[in-house]
Amino acid sequence: HSLGDLSYSAANSARTIVPIDFGITTVLPYLHLRLHPRFGTWGLSGIGRGTVEMSDAHGAYDTEVTLLMGAGGARQNLVSRGHFEFALKGDAFYVQTESDPSARLPSVKEEAKRVRVLIEGSRTYNVGRASRMSQSLEIGGRWDRGRLEDGRGVDVGGGIDYGHMQRGVSLAARGRYLLVHEQEGYEEWGASLILRINPGSGRRGLVMDVSPVWGMPTNTTGELWPDAYELAFSGTGDPGARPDRIEVDVGYQFLTYAGEGLITPYAGWSAGSRGSQRYRIGGRMRVGRDLSVNVQGRRDTRQTGDATHGVRILGHVYW
Repeated sequence: HSLGDLSYSAANSARTIVPIDFGITTVLPYLHLRLHPRFGTWGLSGIGRGTVEMSDAHGAYDTEVTLLMGAGGARQNLVSRGHFEFALKGDAFYVQTESDPSARLPSVKEEAKRVRVLIEGSRTYNVGRASRMSQSLEIGGRWDRGRLEDGRGVDVGGGIDYGHMQRGVSLAARGRYLLVHEQEGYEEWGASLILRINPGSGRRGLVMDVSPVWGMPTNTTGELWPDAYELAFSGTGDPGARPDRIEVDVGYQFLTYAGEGLITPYAGWSAGSRGSQRYRIGGRMRVGRDLSVNVQGRRDTRQTGDATHGVRILGHVYW
């Protein structure tokens, strides 16, 4: 459930500020199945319902808003030989938002959809006795349909991961780039670094993530995106040494339930190049290998002074 407010002014009437308050509740169940050691599939679908309230010189009025969403994907391991692996994977999503008609506001409906198919090559190997390195590269086609992008294109992405298993320290680099797209002038790219400190599942200690991000989010196919508001913190798309967004999370991991469970309270902060900031506080709990729960409260602020508050509860059940 998210609550927030914002304001806007028309280009021909900059002095007239129209405030908008909104609240929306969404339910998005997510399922991942590994049907075979070489094949896995995932899916997500849900609905959201909320209210938008506006007021201007002519009075106050409100309307109901509905969000429909569905997404899914699959990954098939084609070849595994030694340290090398080749896989075929794909995903698709559909999002629809619609406002109910009211006395002062007409009904508005928007849709967006995307289908992607990619081929991925990866390599994982040990570096010494306590370290591991993995490299991956993927390329494929996509089809977009929506107001912002419409047409076919070609995506390329890759990453490098290094982890020291004994010290619990890892460093990862991710990147992706839209090589070509039918829509003239449309560009899309992203890159990120992730420094992570984690004592491991059987020990207590400091947990920390530090991640600078350039451009758009770099989530890969099959990942459940962590936040629907992530795009609001994305950069302008102009390459540069200064990151468009930086994210920091710090917590401490405790052992519970005779060493079978973990509890990790944490706090985090994010800042974007457009003056946006996010503060979050929460806790993660894991019991054995079958159940985990993450509860998080957050406050998003923008350069205009507008703020959005939200609570997120994320649960995982493994079998």
